[in-house]
Amino acid sequence: MLESQTGDGPFEWKVHPLVHERTAKSISLVVIVHAVVVVVFLSFEHYFYGIISYVVLVASLSTFLFPSYYTLDETGVHRVHLGRRQRRRWAEFRRVDESSSGLFLSPFSRPSRLDSFRGFFLPFHQNRDLVVYYVQRHVNTRAN
Repeated sequence: MLESQTGDGPFEWKVHPLVHERTAKSISLVVIVHAVVVVVFLSFEHYFYGIISYVVLVASLSTFLFPSYYTLDETGVHRVHLGRRQRRRWAEFRRVDESSSGLFLSPFSRPSRLDSFRGFFLPFHQNRDLVVYYVQRHVNTRAN
């Protein structure tokens, strides 16, 4: 779902790791989640604890299990995951760190303990060149 091939207009894509990762990895994760739920249910001998463990596990793994939709435009980064919208302006970011799977955008010019709480991870999902180009055009990484 690419809107812009040049980085000039809005650029949109979908990331769904459960579908795009290796089949064995995805199946293993689903089997482990269900096995943990069964063990909790049998250990506590009540379905309520099984349901609670299932909800907690699925919620904590939601970014892997369910799709996320990303949009880059002139105003900033937009992410929609399970109906929750998250928007960040380009001006908020001062540092960009690249990994093999995406870019981490941080509001701090140097690494900080608060990075994981205030930063934003932008996965590539087969769009590495366009994502890097777009972010480089909009994020000023010079020290302030």
